[in-house]
Amino acid sequence: MDRERNKSGFFIRNKSKKSKRHSFLKKLNNDRKNTSFQNADLQDHNQYTHYLTDIGCEVSIDEEIIDANKSNTWMEGRRVVELDVLAREMYCCRCNLPLHLSNTVGERLFGLASVLLIKCDNSACLATTDVHTGKRTPNGSYCINSKVAIGMTHAGMGPSHVNNFLTECNLPPISDTTLRKKEKEFSKTIHDVAMTSCREAQHQEILLSHGKVAASFDGGWQKRGSGWNYNSNTGHATMIRKETGKIMLWDQRSRSCKTCEYHLANQTTIPDQLSILKWYKELKQDDTREYILRCFMYAITGGTTEDDIKVSLDRIVPHIFGNHDSCREVTWCKYEEDPTNFKYRSLPGGNPLTNESLKEELLVLVSKYTSRSNAIAELGSTQANESFNQMASSKAPKSRHYGGSCSLKNRLSAAVLQKNEGYSYLPKVNEASNLSPGDFTTSLTLKMDAKRKKKKADIK
Repeated sequence: MDRERNKSGFFIRNKSKKSKRHSFLKKLNNDRKNTSFQNADLQDHNQYTHYLTDIGCEVSIDEEIIDANKSNTWMEGRRVVELDVLAREMYCCRCNLPLHLSNTVGERLFGLASVLLIKCDNSACLATTDVHTGKRTPNGSYCINSKVAIGMTHAGMGPSHVNNFLTECNLPPISDTTLRKKEKEFSKTIHDVAMTSCREAQHQEILLSHGKVAASFDGGWQKRGSGWNYNSNTGHATMIRKETGKIMLWDQRSRSCKTCEYHLANQTTIPDQLSILKWYKELKQDDTREYILRCFMYAITGGTTEDDIKVSLDRIVPHIFGNHDSCREVTWCKYEEDPTNFKYRSLPGGNPLTNESLKEELLVLVSKYTSRSNAIAELGSTQANESFNQMASSKAPKSRHYGGSCSLKNRLSAAVLQKNEGYSYLPKVNEASNLSPGDFTTSLTLKMDAKRKKKKADIK
């Protein structure tokens, strides 16, 4: 039979049934009538019997406690415990006498954190106290769970990998939902710290280069390409300063979004701020986009001087739209070999594009590159960018997909910080997330940074 609900939709409690806490306190009061106080400090109050009331906030009652049976589940496996917190918590909430772990009657798990239910030894009290084993943030969540989420991002692991590690250590697992929730909580924080680091690198580069900033730019994919087929749903790009090798600017793009996929699957309206951009019909095909990109690469690599690059860039759009008058001097266009039977290998039906509005936008894009042809002609090495791409792949391995949520953004932010700040970025992220930096974390990151600097010095 369905339970009755109130106007707000919540179930109406059956007032005829007493709560288990009420039954437990009633049992204690009945026992106290037949029990004399043994504590010497309370001998002058023997004539007074203090009846317990169900205040609900000082005493936590478990079902197994009511049956007077201890639960030994807290003795199974291992736990992560902060000793200073446990030492402060091991006092009875009512009589303030020390508690003993051997009197534990139950446990509540919150990820890697736990709350022990410990019964007081004092026969005049017998209260059950909630003993927390770890610190909590101002919003009440346990710090250890947030630190695990940050460590998961730093180590390039996923929720399943974290739980595989915990399983071998015989530690309680953390649900995937908890880890993803923690990821969302510190997502904005780690991104802001990364952008602050980039702005500092920009300022330093301007001072060192006297206003003439020199940087390398390159991108990377989160999925391996075959050499001809690049169909990764996510990618990133970085601009790295020449003087010190620090990242001045970075960004990432993703073609997949779990929020949009959810609304599309349920045939509901996608929020305006999350709407997918309307591309041109021709650009929805991967082959077409890849062909346009290849044409740009042909133009950039096909000239050694500024004038050569300008000419190469100017022939891209006419070539794509069927005009081959300026293609006689290049080898990558095969139109001159057989004009009658010539077909494009990567364009729809082998025919040139015909959309005039798309042509105008491509001309505008080419003009931007043409205006910077002098900088393109003096391209330097992108070795620093390739080094960062390797670092990013350690945070977000190419064999896994993290681009549907904020997870990829968090991992790239961590890679940017590690590139700019070294391993000491971890204490900074902890502080920005209202978490303690950690003595062991700080000392270990300093040692790793010193080892990294020594390795660089040996290479030079």
